[in-house]
Amino acid sequence: MRDSNFEKGAILFFRIAMGWTFLYAGLSQVINQNFSAAGFLSHTKTFHPLFIWLSRPNIVPVVSLLVEWGHILIGLSLVTGCLVRFSIPWAILLLMAYYFGHLDFPYIENHSNFIVDFHLVYAGIL
Repeated sequence: MRDSNFEKGAILFFRIAMGWTFLYAGLSQVINQNFSAAGFLSHTKTFHPLFIWLSRPNIVPVVSLLVEWGHILIGLSLVTGCLVRFSIPWAILLLMAYYFGHLDFPYIENHSNFIVDFHLVYAGIL
């Protein structure tokens, strides 16, 4: 069954929009030379032992580098259309880590997000 032009256009729009979201996040982290994933990792609510382990002083520089360049490479992949099938699972994994990191069931991060927040929506789009 052939995709209509509308479906192709919608897929292109969402791929580029999600790509720009990741690319901008990564570039802003690289430009901000003081970026560290330790702030996020040390304030998690769900799976706290795992996230706090990743925020140890000898591990957090590696995690921060992986987050920065993960965002950039996922963004470039989605914007250019190269290696999309490879990058989407990594993007979903990253988004789910953010989602579960601040999940305080049934709220996410604050009381304005009940079960669903933008990380879950972005993962669904991907």
